[in-house]
Amino acid sequence: MKRYLPSVLLTGVVLSSGAANAAPAPFGLEIGASCDSATQYNAQSQGVSAITDGPVYEIGGNQIDFEGLQSVTVICDEQTNVAAVVADFQKRFGGATFNRLVDMLRDEYRLVEMNDAHVGDQNARFQADEVHILVEEPHMSRTTSLVYKTEAFSDAFAAYQQQQQRRQQEKEAGQL
Repeated sequence: MKRYLPSVLLTGVVLSSGAANAAPAPFGLEIGASCDSATQYNAQSQGVSAITDGPVYEIGGNQIDFEGLQSVTVICDEQTNVAAVVADFQKRFGGATFNRLVDMLRDEYRLVEMNDAHVGDQNARFQADEVHILVEEPHMSRTTSLVYKTEAFSDAFAAYQQQQQRRQQEKEAGQL
């Protein structure tokens, strides 16, 4: 029995470290995995993402037992894998929603940056391997957003924003 103990312990370490490196799966929607995971809910198609050319689904907050959740948007890439999950929550007084989400995420992921302003916008950034996690609570908004996104989605979104700005500038320059 003593001969097998190191093998059993090593197997346990390998299996547990694999689980620790698993991609985040907010509300059972694993980032980078198939968008088929959205079918566990009554997800409504919202068309095709201009950023990823993949399908977009909307899940009503009432389908998920999570306090204050209003909606979840699942953005898939061209290969129909989950590229981003955007959850919107009802903002509670005094930053309570923001603080609650940050406290939960802090236990699971590495905190990269935090702006916990008493007055003004609040945001926090977390990292989980190649997944960026953001909690954003704009001061004048009624919602708090929780965003999980792949690095590829982040890059595609930045390129999309630059392209949109360039188009707007060209349109405005053409009017002068």
